[in-house]
Amino acid sequence: ANQDVDELFDIRTALLIGNYQHCINEAQKLQVRTPELKIERDVIMYRAYIAQRKFGVVLDEIRSSGADELQAVRMFADYMANDSKRDSIVRDLDTKMAGNVDVSNSTFLLMAASIYYHEQNYDAALRALHQSDHLECM
Repeated sequence: ANQDVDELFDIRTALLIGNYQHCINEAQKLQVRTPELKIERDVIMYRAYIAQRKFGVVLDEIRSSGADELQAVRMFADYMANDSKRDSIVRDLDTKMAGNVDVSNSTFLLMAASIYYHEQNYDAALRALHQSDHLECM
């Protein structure tokens, strides 16, 4: 019966209701069973850091060798932290979106849409989200 338990339920809920510090505290303590869950836990935690405008933590801790999902979160943190790099980040993102996007990576689509939203490019944001049936992209 334990396989049906969502190990990330508490931190995901904390992120979604805006209880960012609780999300971070719990994520740092949480031991998960699989590498996939570890990545998902870290994505949730780093999104909470971004929501707190602690972009430096995200940029310092996510290495360029990290998982694709974490790279997407890092890209958004980089965009939010560095006004001077925004145009180049958006150009890179446009290139990625025009290419072969891994639609199973809902984190990438969500972070791409977040960047487009901040650029007030709502059509591109919605086009990114439309490619996934993940709950947060709906």
